[in-house]
Amino acid sequence: MRIRRVLLAVFGLAVVVFAAYALNRGVLIGSEIHRGSTSLQDRATAYLWRKHCRYLRFTGINDDASLTGQEREELDNYRCRFFDR
Repeated sequence: MRIRRVLLAVFGLAVVVFAAYALNRGVLIGSEIHRGSTSLQDRATAYLWRKHCRYLRFTGINDDASLTGQEREELDNYRCRFFDR
């Protein structure tokens, strides 16, 4: 009976340590693709796509712009990392 309590306490501590480690690094909670524009030197406007990956951390949710491209299809194939750092 005593060994079971010790094993349960060690398992609970391991879960708490892993959760703290994951939130410190940042856990992926989703991503979005947005269209933006930029001005070129000849006053023309170019449209770019930007993929934002969202990570849950101790400090809240961080929105990191991870990739920019000309075509939406190339950003659809890009996968955000599960842990941010």
